[in-house]
Amino acid sequence: MTRKIYRITSDASSIPVTVFATDSDTANQVFITYAMRHDVLRGANPYTIKGVTSEWLQNRPQLLAAAKQADDEEIDGVFYWMGHDRGWVAVAPDLSPPGAIAPNQSVVRAYTIETADDDASDAIVFAHDTEHARSIYREWHAKCFGTCDHPFAINLTSRWLLVGEMARLREQMDMGAVGIAVEIDDMAWHIIPPAVMPATM
Repeated sequence: MTRKIYRITSDASSIPVTVFATDSDTANQVFITYAMRHDVLRGANPYTIKGVTSEWLQNRPQLLAAAKQADDEEIDGVFYWMGHDRGWVAVAPDLSPPGAIAPNQSVVRAYTIETADDDASDAIVFAHDTEHARSIYREWHAKCFGTCDHPFAINLTSRWLLVGEMARLREQMDMGAVGIAVEIDDMAWHIIPPAVMPATM
């Protein structure tokens, strides 16, 4: 891509504005135009401009896809969040915002559980922290497979890697759902608490 993504954080808000531009000077001009049109308080306070790393962006495939499209269309602009299904869109800073400046922050985190020798008991767990994820996994495993007496690894993962049909899991995270990711017969993914999960799943 010929353009880069910058996150601009103002003292007026902890939520960054995500900007797409050819360089940091252009990103600054995009932000100033955006602030003058849509958020004067944010622009009137000190702010910092920071480019994102490739690793950070790879963990956000919907933003990466939107950036590639905006680069093809030669857009220097602001990214807006359109929801978990549609992801992000970049528009010129002087245009009316089509969505939110950022997605909601979830108190629920996503964890992957990996076992050494039993892929059937690998899982994606949604919990408030690592110990909570461990507890949910053990309860689920005991109900569906029997006592969990084998070692397993718990890894915090980016919720932005949940794409396609699994994007709806992020909506459920935003609503505070905790449990195990389960694909129901209609190909829809749901976060199911182990306590209400049938033992045959």
